[in-house]
Amino acid sequence: MVPDPSTETEPGGRRSFRSRRSVLATGATTVGAGLAGCSSLASRRLSSSVEHGDDGEMSVVYTAGSSEVVTATFVVSDVVDGRARFRSHLSQKLSGVERYRLRFRPIVDGSVPDFTVALERPGGYPFPQYRFQSGEGFGWTLFAVPDLDTQSPGSFTVDFRFDLSDDAERLGVQVDLRATLDAGLDPRKYVAEALLTVHEPGPDEG
Repeated sequence: MVPDPSTETEPGGRRSFRSRRSVLATGATTVGAGLAGCSSLASRRLSSSVEHGDDGEMSVVYTAGSSEVVTATFVVSDVVDGRARFRSHLSQKLSGVERYRLRFRPIVDGSVPDFTVALERPGGYPFPQYRFQSGEGFGWTLFAVPDLDTQSPGSFTVDFRFDLSDDAERLGVQVDLRATLDAGLDPRKYVAEALLTVHEPGPDEG
C-alpha cells in the first residue's frame, strides 16, 4: 500500500507533493554542487568505502569499528528512447533507519540536461509521509522522509524515472545522501553520508 495523495504547505508557501502514482517535476539546467551533512556530538558519522558492481552498480559500505552496518547502493539504467531509471537502495544491520534524505540530478557531458523526473510508486506498508521536490536549484531534486518511525530491520528502496529531452550517450546521476540510523545501545545516532556520481552501464558492462 502507498500513501494517500496529499500536499503539505511549508513556510514561504512552497508545497511538497505525495501521491499514489508517479509524481512529476521539472529540472533546471544549471550546474552546481551538492552538500552533504555534518556531524555533531549527538551523532557518529560512519566511515565508508565505495565498491563497483555489475551493470554499473555502485555501493557505499559503511562501518562502525570493524563491522559493516549499512550499505547504500545506487544504479542507473541504460537510456532507451530518452528514458532511464535510477534506484537508491539502503540496507542496514542496526536498530533502524530514522531519517532519510536524498538529493540527486542527472549529468550528461558535465552539464545538467533538460529533464523531468518521476517518483515511482513506493513499496511497503504503511509508507511514511515524504517530500519530493524538484527545483532545489542547480538541477537538484529532493526526496526526503523526515520520520521513518525507525523502519527496521532490513532495507529501504526508492525508484525514480528520468525523461530526457535529448538522447544521452552516457547518463550520470550525481547523488547526495544522508541517512540517520538508530544504533541501539549507543545513545548517539549513526549518520551515513555519500556524495558521488553513478553512471549507466558502459559498453563493456551489463
